Amino acid sequence: MVKASGMFKNVPTAIVGVLPDTTDSSALGHKLDKPPKETFEAYLERKHE
Repeated sequence: MVKASGMFKNVPTAIVGVLPDTTDSSALGHKLDKPPKETFEAYLERKHE
């Protein structure tokens, strides 16, 4: 058995969007058809204007 606990240290992650509670959980594993129109940094800059 290979121990893989150390393989994923310091992996950057990002929240792409917030799903409503009514979202079908079987659709969560599918990739996005289109990338978001703006980055999170652009969203934060726009929010602080």
